[in-house]
Amino acid sequence: MYYIIYFLLYLLSLLPLRVLYVLSDGIYGFIYYVIAYRKNVVMSNLEIAFPEKTPVEKIKIAKAFYRNFTDTFIETIKMLSVGDDFILKRFSGNWEVINNLEKTGKSCYLLVPHTFNWEWGNLAIGIKSFLTSIPSTRHFS
Repeated sequence: MYYIIYFLLYLLSLLPLRVLYVLSDGIYGFIYYVIAYRKNVVMSNLEIAFPEKTPVEKIKIAKAFYRNFTDTFIETIKMLSVGDDFILKRFSGNWEVINNLEKTGKSCYLLVPHTFNWEWGNLAIGIKSFLTSIPSTRHFS
């Protein structure tokens, strides 16, 4: 069963990103309007986090969350078939600083804002940092 699902998701990942974002918009509509996935939890959390916001503003924030949620889901599927150049086009960092710290044996702590698909960030770090000296399990580029 795993291989069947993987195969179907892989085929889906071959679609252009623009097409996948259109699909994401449809999934957003279904999740937000039709099944209302965890909508009560989201609205309750927004009430706690932003008591000063109006109900209209909270709905706007909730919709933005659901759009980001479905986009991230679709982007994660896209990772099944993309190469390193795809990731590096969308995620950058000062790799020289990280690699120099690693060469000296010093530890470092990487901080990134949580406003993107962090899985892409993990791939980019693996591609551009000292981790590239570790044999890769990725067989495409």
